[in-house]
Amino acid sequence: MRRILLIVAMLLIAAPAMAAVTIGAKQIPAGVAGNTLCSCVEVNYTSDSNGQIRAFALDISVDNNFVIQNIRDFNRGESSTKTKRGYGIFPGKFRDYIDPANPLWTDPNYNPVAPTGDPDANTGLGTKAITVELGSLYLGDTNAPHKTGVLFRLDVIPPAPGASSCTLTITKNTTRGGSTGLVDVDGNPVAVTITGTTVSYPAKCYPCWSPYNFGYGQWTSMWEPNCWCGRYATQTHPYQCYGDADNKAETLTGKYRVYTSDLIRLKTCWAKSASTLKSLGILDICLCTDSDHKLETLTGKYRVYTSDLIRLKTYWAKSASTLKSLGFNPCPVD
Repeated sequence: MRRILLIVAMLLIAAPAMAAVTIGAKQIPAGVAGNTLCSCVEVNYTSDSNGQIRAFALDISVDNNFVIQNIRDFNRGESSTKTKRGYGIFPGKFRDYIDPANPLWTDPNYNPVAPTGDPDANTGLGTKAITVELGSLYLGDTNAPHKTGVLFRLDVIPPAPGASSCTLTITKNTTRGGSTGLVDVDGNPVAVTITGTTVSYPAKCYPCWSPYNFGYGQWTSMWEPNCWCGRYATQTHPYQCYGDADNKAETLTGKYRVYTSDLIRLKTCWAKSASTLKSLGILDICLCTDSDHKLETLTGKYRVYTSDLIRLKTYWAKSASTLKSLGFNPCPVD
């Protein structure tokens, strides 16, 4: 009996320990890690010293009608000290977009999101759920991916501006990664711990996610005028980007949204900087007259100038129904 116990103990000592990895997610504030958006979620990993992780296969989803809009900041191609050490081989997209004899890793279609037509793949970018698959290809231990790092970052957007949040959930895709969703370099399963995150947004009327991030910066720099939020149905200045500075219909002239009073405001605010408008006490009025939400920098950083006059002329003497019939909203989108 003692000999059997000794043999079992020796086997336990000789057996390789199962590698373990923790996969997590966190929202990255604007201004951190080169992020310019409020919608960025970072997915990262930390592995122990028991083995080198070869590949990841994960399902990621969001609730509350949120959408995973974009994936970025991932490694591309081989893991190497000469380029970048990380996970840059994406099997489904490799098959569809990479020529092994002459790989073009910068192909914009090449990313970790599994093609939606592949087995057990989620619906993809622009929806509430994606499947990601990331592998590594390298020669020599010095070129192996780091034990800890960022797999990628996601832009996650809500269905509408305002106070809202969602839960981002990460689960194992066992079709691709086996029972644990991961394998090590020897093909052995890996013990996995996964945590999701809550994605939350400021309770503001202007969106801070792509493609509105530049406009959001302009909006915050100008003390967040509510009238600039008119492109959204929940806001109260729906025609401001057409040149409707006073947010009123001039009923005696046929309910025109853009007419005489808007022209008077434009004349009052013409060719003045934000600091000048503020010193005159008319900044709020003139920001609502600034229909393109941009500085005309070649003319002295004026808030109200040529492009605003062109918009007012374009939509002059038109009713709300006529503006709606045009079928588009001219509010700036970056």
